[in-house]
Amino acid sequence: MKTSRLISLCLFFLAACTSTSHSEYSRGTYGYKVPEGAVMSGAVFDRPYTVRGITYYRLKSVKSFNQTGLASWYGRQEHGKLTASGERYNMYAMTAAHKQLPLGSKVLVRCMETNREVIVTINDRGPHVPGRVIDLSYTGAAKLGIVDKGLTKVTLELLNGEETEPADGHFSVQLASFSMKANARELADRFRNSKVVAAYVNGRQYFRVKVTGFASRGAAENYKSRVSGQYPGALVIAED
Repeated sequence: MKTSRLISLCLFFLAACTSTSHSEYSRGTYGYKVPEGAVMSGAVFDRPYTVRGITYYRLKSVKSFNQTGLASWYGRQEHGKLTASGERYNMYAMTAAHKQLPLGSKVLVRCMETNREVIVTINDRGPHVPGRVIDLSYTGAAKLGIVDKGLTKVTLELLNGEETEPADGHFSVQLASFSMKANARELADRFRNSKVVAAYVNGRQYFRVKVTGFASRGAAENYKSRVSGQYPGALVIAED
């Protein structure tokens, strides 16, 4: 009788421990790992997924994200195939695959060798190879000048991280980013209500051109649609 009660008690505690761990894990407060080479804030993790025996910790949302690592690219063999977002891969579009960033993320990719930069939209998952942080479309890689190299070291900066929209509705549209202030100033002079904003990424200074004064996100999105043909990397930003 005592033995039976002892076994029942052990099973009770074992079940309780298992239940607690599972509950914490499902809430995203236990067991998640920061992506290798990344510095971020405001991260909320979604369910992890496993590819070839390796578990990746997908981000449901994140406020800021910077990462350094190797970039690769994929082209004609994948052209027209479905991506993780449900869109068909277009090797000529400015898109990319990332293992963890939310789909739809706008990411500034800077080649550390050529100092060129592009803005891409994350619409796929990958590259599922250790050490690689992003898989660029053919055009994205071509604009960075890395098609012939295949692999190169890059820095990533998330441009549209999740943020609380201000109550009074101040929004801007970022048109482009430059390493030289004179180039940014030249572009800003073509637009009304524009300004040049300095930003530092991994110790380097960049100059972003913004058109300001939009009272709502909808108004900013409409403006972005009008200029996206000339500035495909344009994005809406909620200002403080």
